[in-house]
Amino acid sequence: MKSASSNPTKKASNLKLRIVSGVIGGALLLGSVWWGGESFVLLFSLIALLSAHELLKLAQTHIKHPAKNFGVLSAAVILLLHGLHLIGIWQTWAWLWAVVFLFFFLCIALLYDRHQGQPLEVMALHCAVWFYVLLPFMLYMRSAYLFGSFYQYYVALGFLLLLWANDTGAYFVGKALGKNKLFPRISPGKTWEGAIGGAVLSMFVALWLSSVFKSLSVEQWVGMSFLITLGGIYGDLTESMIKRSLGVKDSGTLIPGHGGLLDRFDGLLLASPLVAAWLFWTTQVST
Repeated sequence: MKSASSNPTKKASNLKLRIVSGVIGGALLLGSVWWGGESFVLLFSLIALLSAHELLKLAQTHIKHPAKNFGVLSAAVILLLHGLHLIGIWQTWAWLWAVVFLFFFLCIALLYDRHQGQPLEVMALHCAVWFYVLLPFMLYMRSAYLFGSFYQYYVALGFLLLLWANDTGAYFVGKALGKNKLFPRISPGKTWEGAIGGAVLSMFVALWLSSVFKSLSVEQWVGMSFLITLGGIYGDLTESMIKRSLGVKDSGTLIPGHGGLLDRFDGLLLASPLVAAWLFWTTQVST
């Protein structure tokens, strides 16, 4: 049996692993954003695809035949067509019809699957893959192209910095001062103090971003900060709710010390649609 004295060593080792993998992962993400639109779209399309695979794999604990191969293939097709449209290789919006045809093929496949006893659950799962996972990643990528047909790296960069600031502030303030539980039924570790700490740090980062990248107004950056904080909180709780219902701690093991991709990007899943709508609306109003 391990002694109690080994716990601090284990915690320190886990924290070091989290920091190292976080730094490497963050550098990779920021590098792709800085390098150009093609690298940005390619990397985040890959992350979206792997996140979709994670959700399909998680569902296997409750759905006997989730049609995982079809789910991964359909996600790849949607992301490929979206990426080609976003970087200007394919100009037409006709690629959106792919979602309709893929859903049609899914229904036909379920009809001919004699071993399928949960067709409604499978249909709901694939809709969750498309709209809970793929759509937020696509809207995040598309937000960097809202101001014309060319890539605006500072929007994608600012989003990530605000998201990370919110997570960092919430984690450290919650650890140091957290007493009042935010949503104990779903996530006992989250506190109101942590949520406020994340919101304050994210707001400071937004003000700094507004002084560096003036193509967006102070109001737009502050609005992004508020929506990312709101989406980050509820995105984290939503993913915790899904994991709790499936009886798992982490969505995967791809990122050492952090869990899966859904664990790391849960805030983006609910924040990016809000931010994309905010930027689109404020841009239209200003013009």
